[in-house]
Amino acid sequence: MRAPDSVLEFRGVVKRFGGISALNEVDFVVPRGQIVGLIGPNGAGKTTAFNLASGAYTTTAGDIIFEGRSTIGLKPYQVARRGIARTFQNIRLFRSMTVWEHLVVSNREKSRIRNILPFGGAGRETCERSRRILDLTGLTAFHDRLPVSLPYGMQRKVEIARALASQPRLLLLDEPVAGMNQDEAGELLELLLRLRREGLTILVIEHDMPFVMNLCDHIYVLDFGLVIAGGRPEEVRRDPVVLSAYLGEDGGCSR
Repeated sequence: MRAPDSVLEFRGVVKRFGGISALNEVDFVVPRGQIVGLIGPNGAGKTTAFNLASGAYTTTAGDIIFEGRSTIGLKPYQVARRGIARTFQNIRLFRSMTVWEHLVVSNREKSRIRNILPFGGAGRETCERSRRILDLTGLTAFHDRLPVSLPYGMQRKVEIARALASQPRLLLLDEPVAGMNQDEAGELLELLLRLRREGLTILVIEHDMPFVMNLCDHIYVLDFGLVIAGGRPEEVRRDPVVLSAYLGEDGGCSR
């Protein structure tokens, strides 16, 4: 049975690499319209979960449900067409494309392939959506720049903007504030909260605990491939199992 109004569900998901279990019967639910955090120490299985959700890996056992349908057996491009977009822990941008071109090629118009060659001939709908995303992410002034010429934190924004251009219903963010200064992280926090208000569902991996605690509606904690805790940020922060495994004695932050 599908959990009420859930966008993504992991049901007993197992992922093994040879004799090593990266995930071991993992269960969690991402409710529609919420921001859910996935935290844990390095090597806990967080990015493995993202790779499974996006189709980059196949499960060893269990099921992954997106909007009521299993994604098992789908290739990454098929998962993306279903409505899941992601960013990466290590930024993956096209070196020869401008910021604008990154957004244009990610749009999902039916006539997309015909419209993007040349890039300046993109359809009206694509152009309007891309301009809105540039404005939303604070990238308008850099639309004609190559992302590789921008500061690292700004490149993170380009990757998020490209993901948004595909019109996802679920956005997976893998350490989105890595490399950002405090001001940039604050701007991204406000952007993600705005996207949630507009109805976008987000699953985020992040090691910056103040950022996670102030952003997320619900948090799951992974350790050695197991979900060891889950709940609202204030509950997770006080959980003694989580404190022992990851956050430290003071919970890692103040809210």
